[in-house]
This record gives sequence, structure tokens and C-alpha cells, in this order.
Amino acid sequence: MTIWLNESGILLASRKYTEKHADHQAALAELMSKGATVLICHYCMQQFDVEASDLLPGFKIGSPDLLGNALFKDDTKTLSW
Repeated sequence: MTIWLNESGILLASRKYTEKHADHQAALAELMSKGATVLICHYCMQQFDVEASDLLPGFKIGSPDLLGNALFKDDTKTLSW
């Protein structure tokens, strides 16, 4: 499973917002402990003033290669809302 956080969703990956999003961060950490990958939009980080050093352990800054490889593998299913 790969989760792509963009726009304000990237705040879920930042230490700066742990107090506000602790439950979401715990849920994402649990998914990552079971093998999920959580990718963060680099451009959204700039927009919301989130630095790489602000990211909690396990979250990865996305790139075209990382995202493309996750989305375009055979038998991949996507969900967006």
C-alpha cells in the first residue's frame, strides 16, 4: 500500500502538527509498521512551510520516480477523495 499525502494532508507527516493530528499520525505509523509507504508532496511541503527535518520517521518525500513506480505497477488500484 502506498499513501500519497499532498496539499494540507502533508501536515499529518510533520512534527509541528503532532498535537493536532496525533491520532492520524499514529494510524499512519501503524500502517507503515505493516509495510505501507507514505509519500509526501515536495511542492506542498514548500507551500505549507514543512521542512524535511520536520517529518516524522518513515515518511518519504515523493519524487516523480517514487510516485510513478507506486501508481503504475501492474494490478495497482487507486483511491482519491
